[in-house]
Amino acid sequence: MSNQIIPTQSPASEREAFHKSFSWVRPQHRGDRHAQFYALTVDVCQGIATSIDLAHFSNTDRDNGTMPTLDIKDTEHLLRLALASSYMLAEMAAARIDKINDHN
Repeated sequence: MSNQIIPTQSPASEREAFHKSFSWVRPQHRGDRHAQFYALTVDVCQGIATSIDLAHFSNTDRDNGTMPTLDIKDTEHLLRLALASSYMLAEMAAARIDKINDHN
């Protein structure tokens, strides 16, 4: 007979994580595709705004002779990301509108 200790619970590191996923949508609405699209829209629009702000401030700094946050190449990349993100969101919204119009 051995003296084994049998844990009644898993260690805390196996049960929980420090990071908790964030969602704009409350748990009871997370399965709703409309709510998910709204949450995606908020995320994409905030990303576009941040990208444009960074590009704008970097260009303003360059115009004033101040060292910009981003170089010209990275500024251009952020603007392209903002443009591509806006096109993506518009295409997703247009597809949903088409579905609604075809359904009715």
